[in-house]
Amino acid sequence: MQKIKIQQDIEYFEGWSDRNGYWLVTGSVAKSGRICKKSDIDLICITRHTVYIYTESCYINGILYQIVFMPFYKLSDILAKDIMSMGKIYVNMIENAIPLFPGKPPWLSSLKAYISKMKSIMHITEDEHITYSTDRILELCRELKDDRNDRMIIAADLFNVMLRFAANCPNASSKHLGRKIKDNPIALKIRQSYEDTVISHDYKTLLTSAKELIQPFITKACNTTTGISFNIPTGDSVILYIPIRNMRQESFRNILTELERHCGKHRHYTFYISYNQALECGTYLYIDTMNSDSSRLIESLFRCHKELMQTCIKQDIKVIFPYHTAFDTGYYFGGKIIFRSLVRSFCKLSDFISKIADKDTLVYGICLCRQFDKGIANGKQLLTGYMESITLDAVDPNGIYNIRQAQYACKEWERHYDICGNRCAKKMLPHDTGFDTIINETTEYIKSINEKDIVFPDITYIGYKKDYLTKNIMDHMFSTLCLGQQEKYAAVYYYLNSCK
Repeated sequence: MQKIKIQQDIEYFEGWSDRNGYWLVTGSVAKSGRICKKSDIDLICITRHTVYIYTESCYINGILYQIVFMPFYKLSDILAKDIMSMGKIYVNMIENAIPLFPGKPPWLSSLKAYISKMKSIMHITEDEHITYSTDRILELCRELKDDRNDRMIIAADLFNVMLRFAANCPNASSKHLGRKIKDNPIALKIRQSYEDTVISHDYKTLLTSAKELIQPFITKACNTTTGISFNIPTGDSVILYIPIRNMRQESFRNILTELERHCGKHRHYTFYISYNQALECGTYLYIDTMNSDSSRLIESLFRCHKELMQTCIKQDIKVIFPYHTAFDTGYYFGGKIIFRSLVRSFCKLSDFISKIADKDTLVYGICLCRQFDKGIANGKQLLTGYMESITLDAVDPNGIYNIRQAQYACKEWERHYDICGNRCAKKMLPHDTGFDTIINETTEYIKSINEKDIVFPDITYIGYKKDYLTKNIMDHMFSTLCLGQQEKYAAVYYYLNSCK
């Protein structure tokens, strides 16, 4: 009776979203199967009618409904980002969810299996993060005892690594980290020992704190009961993250070039992520270590980082590695097998772009649209859908608009591009053998991918996965061109307008 009652109440939400198979009940009602007088009802609606997560609350027949609307075409990104977070709010909501309407939709089981697989991957990644952190803390402790080094710089680096380790926030900004350590007694003790060190120049207290912090994780055995191994794990990649928005400044370029030099024979490429992504805003250096020992590479990068440390501090540039992320698991590309097949193209593209002027990157973005339009059967339709999917991120990087305001802002924004943008579209480069070949290899590979081999949640119509994968690959190639959200939007907008 109660379940039917909820279904009847859903009629009030007509017009808010599509309702065919995408409504889920979660929270206490889903767990207990009962509705108490004081219960509110938590609902999830996975919908095509929104491009970002937002919530609505309303009273109907004396019951409070809390509704979370999720865009299904960004669901993989949302879940991957949430799995890396402390609270795992959305992941837990979906894991506990049951269908609102009769029958168990097959996509829900697939979605829960996808979450389970992502969690197992993240457990391995978290273990590796602890391994790297303990190794890094021990190394800094050894250096802090060495009179030949600048102790204060090393102590500051040690303090930074220890705080993130204690708070379990390896990639948090300083502002976010400050909030996390307020109620963390271990982190507060570390902060106090660092303050004492700065005042007295006596490093013994800081060293003692560091050793106490990592002591529970040190073992002579290969593995502890938690699955944490105290040696450098053998992975197939290393990722460096540099949280900088202006990647075109000369000082940053010099640091990045020096880091790339230490990659040796390993294939590598850089890409830039702007706002509202599953990864944080900044520049990434992806290094492919497949079928090779990454320990020497890590040591070489550490040495390079130490040499660059004073320059980084003066320029306020932070280098984080090995970076804690699920990106290299391939969740964004429908699985690791597909991602591994694409790495070569990304490396070629990055190498090509490193040799051109920054002012031409947007023009090459337009050329990328041209090649995808020609190389993919429904190219223009995909480009249009991609442009619509990034519109809100480009217009509203801080996510403060509601849907109505965003629609108005988009119209104003398009007017701006119509006025100043067509000049750029006319500059579209002639067919360039090197660039076009790289993109053509990628589109040929996309055409060869079988839909059933793409590891995305099965929540919509057949053919959706490949379209979604194609958009993600195209988006990442834009990122390898070092274009931000607004520049990505502009490239597609100019190209589509030039085709009219």
